[in-house]
Amino acid sequence: MASRDGQLWAVEANIWTAALLELPSQMGGSAYRYFWDPNVEFDFRSMVPAVPIETGEGAFSFMLSVLPPRSDAAVPMGPAFISTDGVVFRIYLDWGPSGMDTTDITATPAHIVNILDPIGMHGGKKMVSAFSSEAFRERRPSFVEPFEADELAAFWVDAWSDPSIELSDVYAEGATYVDSIAGIRTAGLPELDSVRETQSATTWRISQLPDGTSAVYPLGSSYFILDGLVVVVDGDDGTGCPGELAVLLTMSNGTIVSEERFRTIDQARRCVPDDDLPGGWWQGRELRVDETLISVEDLVTVTGWIQVNGARINVYNGTDELESALRWALGRFEQAGLAMPAPESITFTRHLELCDEVLGRSIVTDDGWRLYLCFDETGQCTVDDCASLAIRPKHILLHELAHVWMYENLTDSDRATFTNRLGLEVWEDRTFDWADQAREHAAETIAWGLLDRPLNLYRIGLPEEVQLRSQFRFLTGREVIQPGGQL
Repeated sequence: MASRDGQLWAVEANIWTAALLELPSQMGGSAYRYFWDPNVEFDFRSMVPAVPIETGEGAFSFMLSVLPPRSDAAVPMGPAFISTDGVVFRIYLDWGPSGMDTTDITATPAHIVNILDPIGMHGGKKMVSAFSSEAFRERRPSFVEPFEADELAAFWVDAWSDPSIELSDVYAEGATYVDSIAGIRTAGLPELDSVRETQSATTWRISQLPDGTSAVYPLGSSYFILDGLVVVVDGDDGTGCPGELAVLLTMSNGTIVSEERFRTIDQARRCVPDDDLPGGWWQGRELRVDETLISVEDLVTVTGWIQVNGARINVYNGTDELESALRWALGRFEQAGLAMPAPESITFTRHLELCDEVLGRSIVTDDGWRLYLCFDETGQCTVDDCASLAIRPKHILLHELAHVWMYENLTDSDRATFTNRLGLEVWEDRTFDWADQAREHAAETIAWGLLDRPLNLYRIGLPEEVQLRSQFRFLTGREVIQPGGQL
């Protein structure tokens, strides 16, 4: 097991992958170019076989032409997985009503895996993207049989769980095996069998996506040939290790010719001894923003944490003044008699030019809620006093925290009733405009009720104060604590 010192390992990779997962949620698909080498090679053939491999600006142009323009359309799914050379990350992509018109793919949302490998000084040099097997079936039902990815993934799990299964039934004679984070690089069936023996106490299972389908992603250069797959699995040897892995399997003639395992940073820190933790692509990492190179530490840096109801809220890019603002906002919930919300993390965006007018965002992940706030310290709190904090940042803080509070405290019935009383169609649906989603009205209402001064709620149509008080009472069971009115 890694000791406390091991928690500092790969901190640059943690920052870089956190930005990779979350920055597009703030500024849309164009943010991805900050993580790619200018001469990057894109391979979308597992999603759209008719599309050739693109490079450089042609790759960027094609990618932007098919990605949804809305910044909230790409939702990160869990943490990234790393090797010493690359990254595997997953997103849930919702094209909305327009769909991917250029690729003859239906507009339904999809789970997608991306393999960014290798990564050089200025970003990823190659990216391969693929639908989950379920998303592929929805789009190309007539080509299910050639893509027996689910069956292969299940057979792989069985082979690593049951030593009576001959590895020659799964792997080619000279198959290679790489787990670079664990320091293992080997080839050949006898060597693979030795690796399996060292993992004999590990129970493996295929991870599930939020919709209940398997986290299996077929790779193929045509609809008729399975060139490989990515499968996300969870392994437990009784101590919680090795944990969740992304496994890249490359196929030839129906057998596996290479296997590479990618690990989450947290699990690697916990499960690999400190002395064995390797260096990798993350050392000396930089991001390119416009024509300027900035370090990832300048973009996202862990600066502290706040304790709430026994839970730890990690703060990124914070200052004493900004943390004071957070404590003020959390205190307003407590003052109103409400449980203080406890997101997993709160990030202040240092580069305001990246915000694209999105001043706050709350995203739920496997690890909990993450909040992103886009304002600087102009007119913010002193360390001990938030009276001078401008009303707009106060409102942003309370609004995003309200999303977390509602997730933790409202029932499905509460959400449905509130949606109906507003005369809206949906509580939450990103294909609808922001103001047509009842959850945004609810967050605005709670934020309004917790402010310490009046505020006009233009974004939801300037509802009357009596209506806002009634809505606040319905949502929270409490009375507002602001002085009243809209100003």
